[in-house]
Amino acid sequence: MSNSKPENRIAFYTSGECYGGLEKNALHFIQWLKNEAYDISLITDTESEIAIAGRTRNIPVHILTYPENYFSIKKTRWLKRVILRENISMLFIIRPRDILTTVFLKAFLYRKLRLVLFQQSVIRLEKSPFVYTLLFRPFDAWISPSKAIQDRMLKKTRYNPARMLMIPPCIDTEHFNEERLSKKEIRRSLNLPEEKIIVGTLGQHDTKRKHDFLIRAVQLLKRNNYHIDLLIMGRSTDEIEEEYFEFLNELCRECAVVEQVHFRPYPEKITDFFSAVDIFVMNWDPEPYDLFIPKAMASGVNVIARYSESNAELLDEGRYGLLYKPGDLQDLSAKIIHLITQPMLSDHLKEVAKERVTQYMDRKIACERVQELIKKLLEI
Repeated sequence: MSNSKPENRIAFYTSGECYGGLEKNALHFIQWLKNEAYDISLITDTESEIAIAGRTRNIPVHILTYPENYFSIKKTRWLKRVILRENISMLFIIRPRDILTTVFLKAFLYRKLRLVLFQQSVIRLEKSPFVYTLLFRPFDAWISPSKAIQDRMLKKTRYNPARMLMIPPCIDTEHFNEERLSKKEIRRSLNLPEEKIIVGTLGQHDTKRKHDFLIRAVQLLKRNNYHIDLLIMGRSTDEIEEEYFEFLNELCRECAVVEQVHFRPYPEKITDFFSAVDIFVMNWDPEPYDLFIPKAMASGVNVIARYSESNAELLDEGRYGLLYKPGDLQDLSAKIIHLITQPMLSDHLKEVAKERVTQYMDRKIACERVQELIKKLLEI
């Protein structure tokens, strides 16, 4: 940028070749954070998919050219070399595996660097709190994605609460207000029944998603004379997932719901999925970077989620969507029936959920808070 100050250059760092939801969210955030007061770039180890995606978004990308995913002093020195060459003052870490490398860098090689942990996934801490106290102390700030995770991390690491900032993973809520095809048009394009009530879920065909549980719920509803269709959008990425997909098809035949269960690949636009369904079901405990529930809320779609710490926090213990007991087919079926037979409740939940995500998880709000943190740490 022509107006940027060299001393105010910022980078996000991620090692390895992973390019999943976490990396995609980070790239979106880099784009949203653009500011005349500083430059933002991406540092990664190799010419991987995230590097290509970064460049297509006009994000400057710096390659470490030391492709090791694990910690080493030599790799840390290479990282310092890139940071000094690019005159970077602040480094955001987006993956837990990079904590040791960057903490060593700040503690022993470059103490002037401002280091921020931008947490978007659950960090499993199983060692002594004393170890984690030493490990996390060098971070100048820690952005936590939820109150529950924040409390757990503070207890386990004894990190300074004054440096911990709670910012939920965010979305561009305006994107979900853009004009799009009607429900009938979307369903027609996906070869789905236009007049049926459709419950939907997203995700790869793996056992974690528990798509078989939803198929059994459709069977139970059918036995109780509620003819609900199910849309499963996803894909198989390996042999194990392909086997599970075949199992799901066989289960549909066993449960006599072949005509009611529809498998479709991921849509080009996530809004097409939410436009096609009446109810979104989250039947697993998502990582913080997994933004399906906020996107459903922003789309004006009812949400029913498996009860878990993260789902309950997103839906405020049922204020913005319904929660069912894990593994309880009767409870999930009852929640679906409750929504489709109580239109006033359904409309109310849609309205308050959309308002909630707009006021609490919009990218503008999150960016403002991160920009305030940047100004404070860099004294802009």
